Amino acid sequence: MHQINLAKIQNTAPTQRWSAASLFLITNNQIILTKRSLKLRSHPGEVAFLGGMREKGELEPQVTAFREFEEETSLPASVLEYQGVQPLISTSKNRAVAPVVARLKIPLEEFFKKAISNGEWVDLVAVDFQALCQASQWGYGLIDNYKVFFYEITPDIYRHFTDKSEQSFTLWGATARMVINFIEEQMG
Repeated sequence: MHQINLAKIQNTAPTQRWSAASLFLITNNQIILTKRSLKLRSHPGEVAFLGGMREKGELEPQVTAFREFEEETSLPASVLEYQGVQPLISTSKNRAVAPVVARLKIPLEEFFKKAISNGEWVDLVAVDFQALCQASQWGYGLIDNYKVFFYEITPDIYRHFTDKSEQSFTLWGATARMVINFIEEQMG
């Protein structure tokens, strides 16, 4: 059984310029993702981490990630416990994103109950880490010579915030690469 081991989380300070930070949020052997609103210009309807663009004066990725958490959930960053920064991920648009790992300090049910979307997401999803560790479930394809990983997340491996009907969705692109890097770190 694969469990998230907090002691294995590296803190890799970015050595190159980064333009955005994502919040790789973990709790009780689950990874929390968002289902983005269809009304957004950037990545509408996709599954992603909380996070966003770096603002002027933000020198560390965790500052950006925690600010974005507060903006996107209306919850204080004090409910998070910083764990580290994973290696930068380059997006298909050549943006360097810093994945910031944090542990949710409140119960998942409380987080789901208190989180209020600022309009960027329509659902929060807690995905079972053990299921994500099954390499046979991952696939990849090439888009413009860029290797893109994907994972079909089915209702049997996640819990969600809204009471919408259960449906499958695809984890892919930079978000999937962040998850794969985290799994590789945890398994190594």
